[in-house]
Amino acid sequence: MMKRLLSFCLVFALGTLLAVAGEKITYRFAPELGKTLTYRMTSTIEYSNSSNNPKKMETSMTTHIKATSLENEVYTMNMSMADLAISLPDMPQNAAMEAMLKKFNEQISQITITSQKDKHGNVKNVEIKGLPQELLGQFFSQLEQMELNSQIQHFPSTPIGEGDTWKNNIKDDQREMQVEYCLTKITPSTLTIKSKGVLKMNTENNLTFETEVQYDRTTGQQIPGTMTMDLQGTMTMDLQGTVKTNNSPSLIKTKVTM
Repeated sequence: MMKRLLSFCLVFALGTLLAVAGEKITYRFAPELGKTLTYRMTSTIEYSNSSNNPKKMETSMTTHIKATSLENEVYTMNMSMADLAISLPDMPQNAAMEAMLKKFNEQISQITITSQKDKHGNVKNVEIKGLPQELLGQFFSQLEQMELNSQIQHFPSTPIGEGDTWKNNIKDDQREMQVEYCLTKITPSTLTIKSKGVLKMNTENNLTFETEVQYDRTTGQQIPGTMTMDLQGTMTMDLQGTVKTNNSPSLIKTKVTM
């Protein structure tokens, strides 16, 4: 009797593993309305150009994301932020800079980002409220990272399995992005996606990036703490008093986790 039970368990376990390994899934974005997911986003940016020595900027920020409504298979998503911390380890600190960073952090809690997201994970109609115009430059890099992370969360409408690949091209008046994706792993509860691509904003601002993200199979949402992103390229940075690069192109290397 014990041998039969053990054999049954082994056959069942093997069958489950084989089913997952050969499984094809159709991704659906289906978050639970009213439920908040909390992410801690951190980034390390290293930049250098011909006019200065290499420098580093470290940031971290908590984001809260919630689906508030569903209409015609499109979800309205609200994002709020808190606890922004900025560190400039390669630059001398002074009272004026510390006061500016403190004020910047206080105003973060007033910012909300609303967007629409369809069942395939495509983001539409992003609206930012509560961000003073004078802080837009300082907040630009964080917004770019969040927007990039949102836009690359794209899935095909057809079933996909482990090893399957697909592409996505996004183009508007300000940028063009080309992304290649691969579904690298399926488990009963998660999907792991790797992607790489190029973000072209103009002749001076171009980034290449690679990401890896795990998604919850039930909701289609990114699982907190599972996203990593590496970016590299050239950009013109001017953070209005926090970091100055004389408006010349800088070599940028960025690592982001969320």
